[in-house]
Amino acid sequence: MSKNLVIVESPAKAKTIKKYLGKGFEVLASYGHVRDLVPKEGAVDPEHDFAMKYQVIERNAKHVDAINKALKKADNLYLATDPDREGEAISWHLYELLKDRKVLKDKGVYRVVFHEITKRAINEAIEHPRELSTDLVNAQQARRALDYLVGFNLSPLLWKKIRRGLSAGRVQSPALRMIVEREDEIEKFKAREYWTIEADAEKDQQAFTARLTHLHSKKLSQFSINKEKQARAAEQTLLDAANGELVVGNIEKKQRKRNPAAPFTTSTLQQEASRKLGFTTKRTMSVAQQLYEGIDIGEGAVGLITYMRTDSVILANEALEELRQLISERYGENKLPKQSRQFKTKAKNAQEAHEAIRPTSAMNVPDSIKSHLSSDQYKLYNLIWKRTVACQMIHATIHTVGVDFAVGEGNTLRSTGSTVVDPGFMAVYEEGIDDAKKNAGDENRLPPMEEGDKVKLIKIRPEQHFTEPPPRYSEASLVKSLEEHGIGRPSTYATIISTLQQREYVTLEKRRFQPTDVGRIVSKFLTNHFTRYVDYDFTARLEDELDEVSRGEKEWVPLMQEFWYPFKSLVKDKEESVSRAEVTTEALDEDCPKCGKKLNIRLGRRGRFVGCSGFPECDYTRNLDENAESA
Repeated sequence: MSKNLVIVESPAKAKTIKKYLGKGFEVLASYGHVRDLVPKEGAVDPEHDFAMKYQVIERNAKHVDAINKALKKADNLYLATDPDREGEAISWHLYELLKDRKVLKDKGVYRVVFHEITKRAINEAIEHPRELSTDLVNAQQARRALDYLVGFNLSPLLWKKIRRGLSAGRVQSPALRMIVEREDEIEKFKAREYWTIEADAEKDQQAFTARLTHLHSKKLSQFSINKEKQARAAEQTLLDAANGELVVGNIEKKQRKRNPAAPFTTSTLQQEASRKLGFTTKRTMSVAQQLYEGIDIGEGAVGLITYMRTDSVILANEALEELRQLISERYGENKLPKQSRQFKTKAKNAQEAHEAIRPTSAMNVPDSIKSHLSSDQYKLYNLIWKRTVACQMIHATIHTVGVDFAVGEGNTLRSTGSTVVDPGFMAVYEEGIDDAKKNAGDENRLPPMEEGDKVKLIKIRPEQHFTEPPPRYSEASLVKSLEEHGIGRPSTYATIISTLQQREYVTLEKRRFQPTDVGRIVSKFLTNHFTRYVDYDFTARLEDELDEVSRGEKEWVPLMQEFWYPFKSLVKDKEESVSRAEVTTEALDEDCPKCGKKLNIRLGRRGRFVGCSGFPECDYTRNLDENAESA
């Protein structure tokens, strides 16, 4: 009987897979990446086609030795790391290491991929192996080389021009720019006053509200009434004309259909888990990894969800059949559309986007396996299960009603309301929203009315409002924005966010990102001097080009050359032409109260402060948020 060695990344996954493969198969874990670039200058050599110097990652050396030892007794090696370019790279690095150690002689070497850890998927993968994909490996190597070259060349420049110990990342920098630009918008924002006029009314003992839309035959816009005096005059006009009642005018009735959201991709899962569960992207991915790799739910470990790094919203046919069966049994035939719903994937990279994130079996109902799951695992699994089931259910049917009320000549109030006639998929799941208010009409229930009816007016309420600045980014809205701009890929969002926090470029306060003083200066420096490299479109185009490499449509070395040579000369130019004071100092149009010279904003050890441009002769300073009088 031939002996087979299977390599996966994690011990949890190894344990689950070993159970499915049985005798004749040994399953070992590489514990993630096995080697990386030598952590010093010269690890990537642009003069020799970007040749890379690698070394074994110290903490994983013992795992590589164990694989090496086990392979000597085996006939075949199956590389079964994750089905994306990171996974492909891990397999390739391991293959190269084992080749250097001369233990691959006379061995069969196969690459196997699966998108869920179930017996069927694992056995199918072993029966249909392929070769290592050079295209995927090249794409990952190009990404790693780009990140290394940017980091190793920009970071020393930041040390000289701002502060020692800083670093810059190719993908983190545009993300930091987004957070800083939003903060600038908030600071520059000037609130505008406006007033709304609402009426509280009642018919058949049912209360409802209506809002003024036309005054003296003119349609009102948001800022038509922007002073209290105008609001009080409008209030008096309505009170005089109404005489205690409103007359029902035009009634508009519509039937709306609301369709369910597509099943989860990495990005939408991170957004919903942030909105509904309060999870950080890192926590979401960590829990999803556990659900994917396998949990014992009574008969040994089983993978509960499909692979959690994906851009795809497609569901496999067998999954669709099982979902339809579950919906029919659990919610009734009438909750099933005639045919299963098909969703279209926007991502161009089909190679890395096999299927949406879904339960490996919809029959694993969350509550039936709750006792086997941790609190976080249950919450996330429940979210994935509900979203997947809902996406294959019928639309929700909602009746909307809009009623206009005449108040004298040329004055109109409008009330809208909605009734859910058939919740359809909403009985199982409704998508969360970011920073948006639900329509007032969604909650407003209106009594039955006919044109010409008179309803009792209880009160006219003028209300003062002020426009609000754009909200700071939450994890959910930042991920959404990164995805919309095409910055990063599913597997990188969590890393981008945690790197910005680790570098202390941003802080998370009340679940919203705020740039630190250093973060703002780094971002300003990069935006002013490396404009192209923190440009959203440039970063997105580079991601697309890496995708082209992964599909074999583009060569990686010319792509690297195109990036590297202009970048290198720009770094050299900025090193010589930009002074530290230029980067860390901001002029203020304010005189020093001590010596009369101009004040400026400078960066100190504890952040930014106001100081005199005559320093060190003049030592006047104050906090940034103080004014001259309180200093």
